[in-house]
Amino acid sequence: MKIWHWIDALSRCICRQNPKEEAVGTKRGAEDRKDGEMFWFAVILLMLWSSFLLISEAPAQAQADGAKAADSVLGATMVLDAYVAEEDGNVLVTGYLPSADSLNLPGGVEHEYESDSGQIYALGSMLEQKDGDRQALRLESSGQFGQVHALVHLPPGSHVVQLSGSDGISRWSLSDSDEVTAEFLGYDLTDPWIDCSFILPKD
Repeated sequence: MKIWHWIDALSRCICRQNPKEEAVGTKRGAEDRKDGEMFWFAVILLMLWSSFLLISEAPAQAQADGAKAADSVLGATMVLDAYVAEEDGNVLVTGYLPSADSLNLPGGVEHEYESDSGQIYALGSMLEQKDGDRQALRLESSGQFGQVHALVHLPPGSHVVQLSGSDGISRWSLSDSDEVTAEFLGYDLTDPWIDCSFILPKD
């Protein structure tokens, strides 16, 4: 039986009156009964529609719960952007960490970590002087991570000499008129680190 037949049967059952009342019913009473039938019909239809919505939303909720469970299995995520200043060589690091001690910063680097959002701000001297004009930025972290994504932003005209990182981290560099960018990306890592060696443009 189609669902509409069920709705009609239920509405008739709910709105059924005593036979004696039907025999003496006036035109006004018939209209009232008709209005009552329409009211209960609407109520039943609304209940069925609500049930349909609950059933249809269940798979979406299950999928969202599954995604959260997958995140917990894969581990934490670390996302960082490091900006190297051309003038003084200081580095500004911003991004998101699972905890304040996830990123091992050099001593003397000012930093602030917001535990609610997981966002970190760090500013200071983090560059290591290499041979000649070559410098390097090395960022080390502690813990297990499901994903690590880091970008090192260099001034335009910079030359990337070498990119390296812990096992499982892919790296590449891009350049345009605005900046030179070194990108690092890896999954399922323990105590990951990245290293970007470069030469800043000369005046």
